[in-house]
Amino acid sequence: MILYYLCQKTSRRATLKNPERLPQKIMKGKLCVFLIPLLISLAIAPVAAREPRRDELTGKVRLLYIGDYVGADTPARLLEQEPLLSVRGVPATLAWYQEKFIRKFMRIYMPRSYDDLVGKNDVILFSDAGVRLFESRHFDWFEDAVIEDAMGMVMIGGVESFGAEPGRPAWMGTTVMDILPVEGVFQSFNPNRGVVEIVATGNEFISSLPWDTLTPPMNTFDRFNNLVLKEGAELLAYLTVGRERHPFLCTWMQGEGQTFAMGSDWTPGGGVHFMKWDYYGDYASNLVLYVAGVEVPAEHELRHAFKSLLEEYEEQKTLLMATLDFVERFNANSRPLLLKISENDDNREKAEDLYMEQDFQPAVDRMNQVVNRIEELTEESLDLRDRSLFWVYVIEYLTVIGTCLITGTIVYTLMIRRRLYREVEVTRGRSRRI
Repeated sequence: MILYYLCQKTSRRATLKNPERLPQKIMKGKLCVFLIPLLISLAIAPVAAREPRRDELTGKVRLLYIGDYVGADTPARLLEQEPLLSVRGVPATLAWYQEKFIRKFMRIYMPRSYDDLVGKNDVILFSDAGVRLFESRHFDWFEDAVIEDAMGMVMIGGVESFGAEPGRPAWMGTTVMDILPVEGVFQSFNPNRGVVEIVATGNEFISSLPWDTLTPPMNTFDRFNNLVLKEGAELLAYLTVGRERHPFLCTWMQGEGQTFAMGSDWTPGGGVHFMKWDYYGDYASNLVLYVAGVEVPAEHELRHAFKSLLEEYEEQKTLLMATLDFVERFNANSRPLLLKISENDDNREKAEDLYMEQDFQPAVDRMNQVVNRIEELTEESLDLRDRSLFWVYVIEYLTVIGTCLITGTIVYTLMIRRRLYREVEVTRGRSRRI
């Protein structure tokens, strides 16, 4: 299939650029037809496993998140917290921004060349990305990146995904839609509530998550895209509405890479209940690892615990640094505390290194130490704040007391004792003695 695709693609491009080379195109097409039996015979031979896509230096899977990247109500923030991932974002959803701003974002954050796309990214994820915002060259890049350079591609459902809702441009007719495992129904958005039904329990991605904890109403989606599963694609889950079953989670090997489709939005636009699942962030990160061809770790409980501790650590550190910033305004000496924070950050990096090596239990243990230490440092920062403010309180107290004494003395002298007043014996208007 790969060689046939390459022959067809080369012939198509050669014909478009040089129409006079049509006979050569025909010969190439015949050559590809003759090669098909050879490819079929090779199919029975052992097939090498797909080479995982990841950064050779860091070992992280590099994700290009296009669409609803900005904001707290997306899994983008949770994906950024996953140590196994490195995330780059391109805000590109017309539901959130005006088109003039999105085109500016596209110029700044989109890869400038095909080499930039495949050299700095491993997975492309579209989540409510407006199709008309892309240039024609981008669609060719995306297709070639998956088929020829083993990249992963994911499209999440939404009002600007697949067939889109009425009034919005659809992805049909693009090369991206050609390699996705589903076909979108043009401008058809289902307003009904559907329930997730897992069917491929043995799939690596499905088995990496505790779906038994996805209990009602978290397993429901308020609305979704109408999709049709393509022949040869793998169906992982349905979205059931009464007796109707709609393709929901689907995947497909395309050339050297892999594509994936999710039939509903994973933001409040459709997944407001799904977002309350404890493993919502794990779902998103495992999906990216899966389409990158990286083995998804099975220890989901330990990974979830580590990321929860990491989130707690970040919150505690934010509070700690805000406290130190406050006390430094009063010339407090925060240097000893900053040195301790730096030492704790080194310990945190060691915990992440253990996580990257998939040594999850020691990583969780070390991360527990890091969180306990940051809590201790937070208490020290509050003590430093109290010491710094002690003299402020003393000065304020003395100032108030001194002001009261002075004003009280003046009032007493002038209004009560009246020592500065001379007694008047006769008024000017009347001779009567007072």
